[in-house]
Amino acid sequence: MRYTECWIKESLRLFPPVPIIGRKKHNSFEVDGHLIDKGTSVLVSIRNAHRDE
Repeated sequence: MRYTECWIKESLRLFPPVPIIGRKKHNSFEVDGHLIDKGTSVLVSIRNAHRDE
């Protein structure tokens, strides 16, 4: 059963049911020297984050 659980979790990591999540920022913040203003919508690709090496 443990092997099956690991296989399912790895499959969900590689092929997430919701590949992108979005958030609207309530405060300003900085990412790699780029200022993200308050009220900006931010999208994060879960699929790409789990595949980045």
